[in-house]
Amino acid sequence: MSAEPLPIPLLQAAAWSVSKLRQSLFGNTVHIFSYDWNKAYFKFHSPFSDLAFALEVAKGGPRSIQMAVQGSIIKHLLFTRKDRDCHLRSLQDLSRQQQERALATVLTDILWVSGAAQKAVVCLVTEDTYVDWTPDYSRDNFTERLQLFEFSEKEAAEKFISDHLESDIREVNAAVPQVFGEEAGSHRRARGVESIPMSAIVS
Repeated sequence: MSAEPLPIPLLQAAAWSVSKLRQSLFGNTVHIFSYDWNKAYFKFHSPFSDLAFALEVAKGGPRSIQMAVQGSIIKHLLFTRKDRDCHLRSLQDLSRQQQERALATVLTDILWVSGAAQKAVVCLVTEDTYVDWTPDYSRDNFTERLQLFEFSEKEAAEKFISDHLESDIREVNAAVPQVFGEEAGSHRRARGVESIPMSAIVS
């Protein structure tokens, strides 16, 4: 199943707008993500290491989101994986592909539950701007560039998220928004951690 992108300005029929996203997340429409949030993304420690199961987590605002995802990753690796025996040692015996698969599964589960097991909406940051400045809206170079993708099948949502995870072993298509990992070829970081609460709210 493919998902048609739904730019935020077109979501008014679903009662969503940039202002309502901001209001739901921050309690007002003028607050924006801090520098700590802007640079946060999901990245595992090295594969086949003592911390292969663990995300690298910095101090600051996004840590709570990263730790919530981390807890779900451990739960998935120990109790719900079907591809191998699950035990403590298996947490360290993870390849890059297995790390990415676990992250995609966990992020999908979070959004699917947020959508009441009926749908999942994934927010991606694009190069295009969909919202113009107004007196009631302060640009943050993030929310105005969000593009939304809605899925009514969980498997399709998981494949989509998996396709948009970056890895240093995968050739990155520059035409595809990549927001859940480190942005390739640049010192800028993809804003994956910010995308998750936004996606959960819209879902």
